[in-house]
Amino acid sequence: MSYRFTGVSLALLTLAAAPARAESVDMDALTRWSQAKVVHYHGEGVYQAQTVIAYHDSSGQATVTDHVTIDFDWDINKEHLVGAVKIGNAKSTLKDLRNVETSCPPPKPAGEFEYIDATGGEQTARGRLDLKGTTTYPTIEVTAYCRGSWQKKTVQANKEAITVYAPVLNPMVLAIPMGTQDKVVIAPDGKSFSITTEAWTWTYTPTVVSQ
Repeated sequence: MSYRFTGVSLALLTLAAAPARAESVDMDALTRWSQAKVVHYHGEGVYQAQTVIAYHDSSGQATVTDHVTIDFDWDINKEHLVGAVKIGNAKSTLKDLRNVETSCPPPKPAGEFEYIDATGGEQTARGRLDLKGTTTYPTIEVTAYCRGSWQKKTVQANKEAITVYAPVLNPMVLAIPMGTQDKVVIAPDGKSFSITTEAWTWTYTPTVVSQ
């Protein structure tokens, strides 16, 4: 999904092409974001999904929630990162531990599972950031055979590299309605927007850096 805007000219074209929607356009936001060149984004990313928590072994699963914050400057016209990405990490939380076979006992982790410990962010394409980090798997006891013996085995702790995709939209979405884009939600106060991609929901609050 990608949205591109080129300033006031495109905004006015949008209004002319869809007069029935003009009354829902935020004119103050239209002026603010059409004049902006560089904006600062504070982003909050929330991950929630059924996830394998035993290293490469589906016998150990849980509903995992994780939270990442990102702060960065963005050139609107070039759709390009300006400077470095500042990252904040939170601890992953687990619930509903289960085996891939629902009849089997749930796994028993002997440590903490961390879905992503993000350590850096880079732009790999227009309108997106890739967050690089590490997934940490604990030592975990799982049920290896779910028929008859319910034999147990231990999956050893491990780590592996992970990349998380974070979409970046033009802040003009706060001014011009996007129609039936059900993955983009504007906050009631009009100051932030959220976009859902796969198991992640990203909420961005933009502020003007330069005009």
